[in-house]
Amino acid sequence: MSRPSPAQSVASTAELLSLRRQLDALEKRVAEQVRTIRGLTARPDPFRAVADSSYDLESWIGTDGRLVWVNRAVERLTGYTAEECLAMEDYPFPLVQEEDRERIRQAFQASSSGNDVSFRLRRKNGETIWVAVSWQPIDAGNGRCLGLHTSIRDISDRKRAEDELLQQQQLVTNIIKLIPSGVFWKGRDFAYLGCNEAFARSAGVTRPEEIVGKTDYELAWDPDQADYFRACDRQVMENDQPMLNLQEVERQADGRQAILLTSKVPLHDADGKVCGVLGIDTDISHLKEVEAELRQIQAELERRVEERTAALAGANRQLQNEIAERERAEAALRVSQERYRLISELTSDYAYALRFHDADGWKIEWTTDAFTRITGGRALSFGVNGIWHDLIHPDDTAQLERAWQGLLSGRSTTTEFRIVGQDGKVRWLCDHARPVRDEATGRLVRILGAAQDITDRKQAEEETRRHRDLLAHMDRLSTMGELTAQLAHELNQPLCTVVGNAQTAQRLLAAPVLDIAELQAALQDIVNAGKHAGQIIRRLRELVRRRPFQPVLLNLQRLIEEVAGFLEADARQHGASIQFDIADPLPNVRGDPIQIQQVILNLVRNGLEAMSSIRTSAREVALRAGPAGAGEVRISVADRGTGLTAQTASHVFEPFWTTKTDGLGLGLAISRSIVEAHGGRLWAEAGPEGGTVFHMVLPVAEESPP
Repeated sequence: MSRPSPAQSVASTAELLSLRRQLDALEKRVAEQVRTIRGLTARPDPFRAVADSSYDLESWIGTDGRLVWVNRAVERLTGYTAEECLAMEDYPFPLVQEEDRERIRQAFQASSSGNDVSFRLRRKNGETIWVAVSWQPIDAGNGRCLGLHTSIRDISDRKRAEDELLQQQQLVTNIIKLIPSGVFWKGRDFAYLGCNEAFARSAGVTRPEEIVGKTDYELAWDPDQADYFRACDRQVMENDQPMLNLQEVERQADGRQAILLTSKVPLHDADGKVCGVLGIDTDISHLKEVEAELRQIQAELERRVEERTAALAGANRQLQNEIAERERAEAALRVSQERYRLISELTSDYAYALRFHDADGWKIEWTTDAFTRITGGRALSFGVNGIWHDLIHPDDTAQLERAWQGLLSGRSTTTEFRIVGQDGKVRWLCDHARPVRDEATGRLVRILGAAQDITDRKQAEEETRRHRDLLAHMDRLSTMGELTAQLAHELNQPLCTVVGNAQTAQRLLAAPVLDIAELQAALQDIVNAGKHAGQIIRRLRELVRRRPFQPVLLNLQRLIEEVAGFLEADARQHGASIQFDIADPLPNVRGDPIQIQQVILNLVRNGLEAMSSIRTSAREVALRAGPAGAGEVRISVADRGTGLTAQTASHVFEPFWTTKTDGLGLGLAISRSIVEAHGGRLWAEAGPEGGTVFHMVLPVAEESPP
């Protein structure tokens, strides 16, 4: 390696000396700044005493972003001590509500000073309050900045007042918008500043916004009308006096002549000077017509009274009769009003309203009297999870909590649940609730609800379900009797196998030389035949056993295979055949397997019986199953019988209606009831090649079987 030249060594030494001098100067400035800061924070000057006694939160943030000093108000406002705040690395942002944090951070970064920037502050106990922050740089006096002085004050009361003022403004706006009279306001230049929809229609504009900036001469009125309006406006503004109840005839935008009752008052600015005019006009055309009619009626009555002076006694009697009739009508009206009051008090519906408060959360705003009557007079208390305390049946708590979460997310809900009244009785309610948001902030502020006592309906539905299950069980028993001959034929084969193999076993045992292999084969055949007979009997027991509706996930292919033996045996009994066309794979459904098998048996047996009187070799029933579109599966049973007539098509599913001499007319009615209980549909139509086709459509299950 070559050694540096003397000139290079001298240059390096000079650079090192220059860097050391710069480092010494920097260390001196840092030490001076540290002494200044320590002096400012340590000395008991009157300014610090004032800051410590301030109601607002005062703080000093150094140039490195760390909190240097904070006054005593911090603990009152935030719940944190000064030491806890000094330990925060990013003060004051850990105190800012998460939704407002990025906005406040950008405000600090965008400007070296700020004034009255509002945000939500989260206190140590979790409570949220509204505050406003101001900040400005701290000048050390020599042009150097020592950091930022921040001031935070509580503005919760102001925010509440602003919300109330906004609600009042919205109320006034809605009143002006919905009032049937026309409302308008103009400036000193006689140009319109705004109006409501009623006035816009009379002026010939589509929307109130279109009238802004226009004068009366640019609207639908005649020039002489516009001159009159201008003169009235000028008089109101120049005299600073209102003009009230002016009757004027005005041609409307639709060409109709209307009589208006108009009032105009001056508008004033902040200094009390007249800055415009506010007017309201009411169409009294109909009222004038009624007054004219009344005057005519009155004149006619007077004429008649004069003409019938001689019959005054009779007129007096007639008047007395009219008074008596009016009294009877008033009495009837009072009875009707009392009747409506009783209906209102005795109705099973009730209504309620909940309101959200920043400090207390959701509270009951009001309820109708029916609520107290339905709950048996229990005291009402509302929980944070949307549950009425000590009122909801424990089994329905989770359902109501899910409904409450739906309301908080902005969705309307309809929920059926049970309550336990003061008397211990359980009642079913159907509750309809919808959320209401604040139009300005979009926040969820209210929940309106109405509910109905559906206890009687629920009991009727339960009774109907039990009745339907009983009818289905009776139909299965009827089916069992009709299948007895077929089951005897099915059981005959395994029983013959058992007897034949038992005789073979006896013969082998009596032989001089025992053939063990052949004996074991004969015994195995006996075992297999016995299992086969047991399966046939077990399927019969499952078919006729009465049990409540228990929906499970069903594999339709397997279910049809299990009932295929009954179907084929029934077909042989009728001298017919069954053609199966089952899609693979077939979507799964949810339901009761025995009930679905019962429906399939009924449909196939009806098809076989429909062909019993047909003299043809083509006695065939087709059973098809496959997808039927989005979320559905279809099972169809088609026969080649006589088909449906206009009369039978309209009555085929009616209970106790049958074309069979020995039938009860319950099979198809029960089948439709079972299908509809599974959320499906059952109908019949004429087959394309004659006969009848029954279609059963069931909804596809969402999850697959294991």
